[in-house]
Amino acid sequence: INDFPVVANSLSIMLWNAVPLLVALSTFAAYTLSGHTLDVASALTSLSLFEILRFPLFMLPQIINRMVEAGVSIDRIQSFLQCKEHAAPRTDEIEEDYGVRMENATLIYGSIKPEFDAAMNRHGGQANIIAKQLHETRWEVALLKAQLIEADEKIRSLAIGESVETPQSSPSPLALKRISLECKPGRFIAIVGHVGSSKSSLINAILGELQLLSGNQSVK
Repeated sequence: INDFPVVANSLSIMLWNAVPLLVALSTFAAYTLSGHTLDVASALTSLSLFEILRFPLFMLPQIINRMVEAGVSIDRIQSFLQCKEHAAPRTDEIEEDYGVRMENATLIYGSIKPEFDAAMNRHGGQANIIAKQLHETRWEVALLKAQLIEADEKIRSLAIGESVETPQSSPSPLALKRISLECKPGRFIAIVGHVGSSKSSLINAILGELQLLSGNQSVK
């Protein structure tokens, strides 16, 4: 397995050098077997033409690959430029002694919201507007259901005295649930947790990259 890159590189170099020769031999064989006479002038001219075509044919797959990558990059740039403007966290409701303050904050990533595809609605006009409003309503209902499930789990865990999880047909869209955090200026705080415990989401929430659903969040 460790020798696979070396073998693949060797095969690539071999094909790069062998394919032009095989193409020339195949062309001359087909030309001769079809009843034509292969003379020196035709052979030398053909070899010169094959040598000219060698580099363009080698670059064609790479150009196609670069075009595909450029299309993907353009789509990513377009989606980034069409995003909503970044809304900074509020700073008017925080005391002077605190730099970051979050109280029972529930947040989500705005990027997980399904995009409305107007092309799927063939009617257009007023029907398209109604379909978009229905799409927004379904998203709000999904968020409310996720918050109700999370609140129900919290109530049951407080009543039972242990953590309770409700089975869900799909993953919860909530990135952070009921987070309370207070950070004073000059304090050194470490965020520790296992992989997938939303450490990065907490940092993004402080930076204002997450959408606040409920609770309070203020950053000085």
